Amino acid sequence: MNDWINRVCDEVDRLAAQNPYFQELDAQRKALEPIYQRILDSLPESDRENLIEYEYLISELAYQKIQVAYQLGCRRRV
Repeated sequence: MNDWINRVCDEVDRLAAQNPYFQELDAQRKALEPIYQRILDSLPESDRENLIEYEYLISELAYQKIQVAYQLGCRRRV
């Protein structure tokens, strides 16, 4: 798994940053970020913490799927 952390993540980030669709999605995210933050700041603390935890879990699930896909790709190369 260290191979993933030490090498592959950086390469994925580099390639994604060059991808036009990724760039478009990231621009949309950046445009919505102030609105998102305003909404988040307006919530009671417990709701805000629950929402942040939920978003973290969604992100972590996606990250775990990517790691599984990487491991699967490594096994198929052998």
